Amino acid sequence: MVSLRDTGVGFEPTLTERIFDPFFTTKSQGLGVGLTISRSIIEARHGRLWAISSPDQGTILNFTLPVVRAD
Repeated sequence: MVSLRDTGVGFEPTLTERIFDPFFTTKSQGLGVGLTISRSIIEARHGRLWAISSPDQGTILNFTLPVVRAD
């Protein structure tokens, strides 16, 4: 598992799943495609991407990918 944390204001917990919707953004100049693309790449490789928000403490993005053995 990899975790990335920022130190911004976070997002409202009610938006947890919406932040992965295409073109959804909380930024005035945002496009709303970065998390959508990231999640699709990770899921295509049988992984999982999710977010946890803690208002006033930022956002934590976590992802997992399966281990692939090269024999």
